[in-house]
Amino acid sequence: MDTRDLDVFVAVYEAKSISKAAKERFLSPQGCSKVIQKLEHELGCTLFARHHYGVRPTPHGDALYQR
Repeated sequence: MDTRDLDVFVAVYEAKSISKAAKERFLSPQGCSKVIQKLEHELGCTLFARHHYGVRPTPHGDALYQR
């Protein structure tokens, strides 16, 4: 995990959308999604519940954002 990964996480959390966050960070949506998946794998928990209309943070995602 590095600061770039956390920056992408914050962008997704605040935008509540992987595609919107990807545009803000000049990434592809697939690249942004891979960063989130990498964080989830490293932390051993799910950070976002994914839906066809966007993402919703899980309690683990809320806790990480607050830190």
